[in-house]
Amino acid sequence: MNNTAKLKDDLHHVIDQIEDQATLQAVLTLLAPQTDSLFKLQGQPLDQDTIEDLLEESEADIEAGRTISQQELKTHIKSWRNQNNGSGDLYQQNL
Repeated sequence: MNNTAKLKDDLHHVIDQIEDQATLQAVLTLLAPQTDSLFKLQGQPLDQDTIEDLLEESEADIEAGRTISQQELKTHIKSWRNQNNGSGDLYQQNL
């Protein structure tokens, strides 16, 4: 296990042992800015209902065969980056 994976594993174990709500809130407050962009779509925060709706849509797409291979995804990303002058910030612009 590499150092990052070990550190993440250790953090999970420590957090799982914390029972104090104030401490957990402090940890969340400290870490939230690191994960903030993961919970936004087109700049708007996603609530739990929206996340669940998106998950259901994704599962329906998979069941219906509306998927692409990893290689096709890489090709699409490369094309998007080229359209964005190679800056690689297309993901951030669409948040």
